[in-house]
Amino acid sequence: MNNLYEEMNTFLADLTTLSVKVHNIHWNLKGDDFYTIHKLMDEFYEDLNEKIDTVAERLIVIGGRPIGSLKKVLAQTTLKELDDHNLNSSEGFNHLIVDYNQLLQHANRLIKLADEENDYGTADDFTDFSKDFGKTLWMLNSYIA
Repeated sequence: MNNLYEEMNTFLADLTTLSVKVHNIHWNLKGDDFYTIHKLMDEFYEDLNEKIDTVAERLIVIGGRPIGSLKKVLAQTTLKELDDHNLNSSEGFNHLIVDYNQLLQHANRLIKLADEENDYGTADDFTDFSKDFGKTLWMLNSYIA
């Protein structure tokens, strides 16, 4: 189970990093589609924050301990931070596509790892994440196509 806990904490660190990145895009977005994308970023970070809570609580339920400090998040994340600068929606979406693809692949690995541990509740959570990330990627890719 320790490997499952570690992988879930890395996923938690990545979700937290992505939430900050979405806020960064939300605050620094410029362009004629500002209002629409600004509101969409609200939806994205609200969804990410729900997923953060789900992963952290699941870790506790199965006997693990979620990372809770920014220092640990930054040490464990596999995502790259986004510098503070103005960007348009396509630039922002291109950054998000990379990260959501990475999270999708990680969720799929966690499904297999949880199944190997006979932890079907965790596998179920990550199956839901996988479906959500796939849909988000479809929307992001459709916007910049």
